[in-house]
Amino acid sequence: MSTKNVCYNGAQAQAQTNMNSCHQQNSYSYQACVNRAQSHDDVKKCNPNPQYCSANPNYWNCDESYRQCFAACGGTVNVYKNE
Repeated sequence: MSTKNVCYNGAQAQAQTNMNSCHQQNSYSYQACVNRAQSHDDVKKCNPNPQYCSANPNYWNCDESYRQCFAACGGTVNVYKNE
């Protein structure tokens, strides 16, 4: 469980880093658009958030590692498919 928690914390930190980077890129893109604008109307066309920035961590690798560890320690992992 502690390994899984460490992995989850890492995934959360990575998601935050990715979101911050995305926001920074949006800021650069917006500023570049404003700098290229020829008129006030052109500035209005600049989108301050052209790219959606997700803050959702990806826990898939953490969960997969946990399942493998659980099975290696004698546990059973059942897979169910929703159809």
